[in-house]
Amino acid sequence: MRDKRYSGSCEMVELVSVILSGCSTAFALAHHRNKRARPVQNWAVIICKKCGHKNPDGTTFCESCKAFLEWTGERAVEATKAGVKLLLVPTSRTVEPGAVGTFELSVQNTGSVVDSFVLEIPDVPWMALDPAELSLFPGKTSKARIDARPPRDPAVPAGQLRFTAKATSRADPHISAEEMAVISVGEFMENVARLVPLTSRATQVGSHTVTIDNRGNHPMRGSVRATDPDATLAFDVVPQTFSAGPGESASVQLAVRPSDGRAVTQDTPHRFQVQVDVAGASPVLFDGTMIQVPEVAVARPHRRPWGRWAVAAAVLLLLEVGCALALSYFRIMAPRPSWAAATIIGVLLLTVEVALARTGGADSGRGRHASPIGRAAALSIAALLLLTGVVGYAANANVGAIGSGPPIANSPSSSVSPTPVCQSHTYGPNGAEVAPGPDVPAINTSIGGATRGQTVQLTGSGFQTYTHILIELERAGNHWGAALYVTPDASGAFVKQFAVPADAPLGCDAVVARTGYWVIEQALTVRA
Repeated sequence: MRDKRYSGSCEMVELVSVILSGCSTAFALAHHRNKRARPVQNWAVIICKKCGHKNPDGTTFCESCKAFLEWTGERAVEATKAGVKLLLVPTSRTVEPGAVGTFELSVQNTGSVVDSFVLEIPDVPWMALDPAELSLFPGKTSKARIDARPPRDPAVPAGQLRFTAKATSRADPHISAEEMAVISVGEFMENVARLVPLTSRATQVGSHTVTIDNRGNHPMRGSVRATDPDATLAFDVVPQTFSAGPGESASVQLAVRPSDGRAVTQDTPHRFQVQVDVAGASPVLFDGTMIQVPEVAVARPHRRPWGRWAVAAAVLLLLEVGCALALSYFRIMAPRPSWAAATIIGVLLLTVEVALARTGGADSGRGRHASPIGRAAALSIAALLLLTGVVGYAANANVGAIGSGPPIANSPSSSVSPTPVCQSHTYGPNGAEVAPGPDVPAINTSIGGATRGQTVQLTGSGFQTYTHILIELERAGNHWGAALYVTPDASGAFVKQFAVPADAPLGCDAVVARTGYWVIEQALTVRA
């Protein structure tokens, strides 16, 4: 019986304990909510009479002079306040673009409450704070790290930049502190130059433009000059010197003309070289070409060549009939004057037109220069000779051979042309083919044949340093795929990979490298 009473008393005690614990928890939560809802407006401090330092309530010895506060202290009640103090070290630092420079920011809570401070560096996106917020007890100090990473970008100019580190109190956003320092951003140089076009066509003056982009972070100054190895050209460079700020471009106009001023009767290439000198950088060289073309003469309105053309046509018709009858009489040719008569017409027309051209040239007073009639005659003769070859080939294939006998087997005119052989060529400054040698640049492919879409490695050697090289895949003047540009290294060599275009024709193609001075063709067989 006694054990049962004792057990019941224990259960009663446990129940009362649980009830009291619950009430205590509820009271604590309510008190915490009321405490958060009502910020503390005052706080107690003990002022040391010896040094004047304000110590938190309950302090026994002064935090400043270590005096015994029971004898030298005076208790006082002050209003709560927020405060912050900053110290930034070092006050200046030099950082190169792309590198990292570190600063140390010390934050001290000079207020009377526990506070958090938000740290920031306005208007400098490439400076980072770690951490970006600090929580401190009154009078305590903590540190944050500032990493400065100026990018390699023209938007960040070289020179000194003043920045401000700022700390703002969360307890009172009106309370903040700022500290300034200086970062010196180093210089870096990067420029890109272009010559447009690389090849110009003109009767006397070829126009080119040299464009220089300043991709560095400080002003760029330089000059442009042009030379030609044969000293047969004159150049006008406007302006000869240029300047551009960070992120800006400069343009220089280049006019190229023959120094003797003479006209030409056929396309004549003139090679030259442009050198761009930028202060503090290596010179950039470009190989350009000015192709001088003949002037297009205008026929004089008072000349009427139609009468001469009519007389020449009548004479040619009579000669054609006579030659055909004579050849048929002597059994040299069957009475089919298709190709033989066309050949005779071409020769006779050539003779008549040359006579007319020389007559017109003498009348015009220009001596050896061809007259408008001569130029028109040259074009008509070329077309007639081409027509003569086509008609003669067709006639010979139908007749079989000269004469009235049976066709000759395996005649050259009826045989099938052999499959062309892929060959490589190198052409020099005057357009003539040049044999390989130690002074002649060369290109080579990793394989002699490739399929469509296959990657081929192209190597080059013997080129002039820093020369821009245009790489294309072509056949008979037709280009396939996108053009590539490469620049050889200091030894004049380069390595470039390219993919054979999916629409490249099968058979013998050529990988062509052009520098404005050399044209190198490397044979490449494209297989299915």
